[in-house]
Amino acid sequence: MGTAKKILITGAVILGGLMLVGWNKAKNLTKIFSKMDIFPSGIKNIDLNWKRLSFKMDITFTNGSNEDLSLNGYVVTLKRLDIYYNGKYVASAHPYLTSISIPANNSLIIHDIPVEIPLTALPNILLQITDFNLSLLKVNATIDVLGKEYLITQD
Repeated sequence: MGTAKKILITGAVILGGLMLVGWNKAKNLTKIFSKMDIFPSGIKNIDLNWKRLSFKMDITFTNGSNEDLSLNGYVVTLKRLDIYYNGKYVASAHPYLTSISIPANNSLIIHDIPVEIPLTALPNILLQITDFNLSLLKVNATIDVLGKEYLITQD
């Protein structure tokens, strides 16, 4: 067998192995993300002006699985947080987070995520909020892992 043929066969075996590892990793991530929970854990620095309402929100991710989650670099991006109050959409935040590490059965708090609500949307929101209650605030997170999006919803 020629050298070129050996190189091609070795390359094909390595590529097949990498694909199998990647498939298993994606399957494992789906299992971990299905057991994750997310909830808002604090609001601060509320600022209302003639253009918008802005505030900083702390979000807590809880890994309810028995496996550690550790993704970093260009592999993972927290793309979007959709925020709801009493079941109605309020705003979206687009944090820039490219590293997530949550040990099994543990939590990660992400602090000071900026949220802005345009002034034009405030009348509808203010009608819903007579007495603000943090327990009525819900968050959904969209996480991108190598081009595949996962949605983590609050239970």
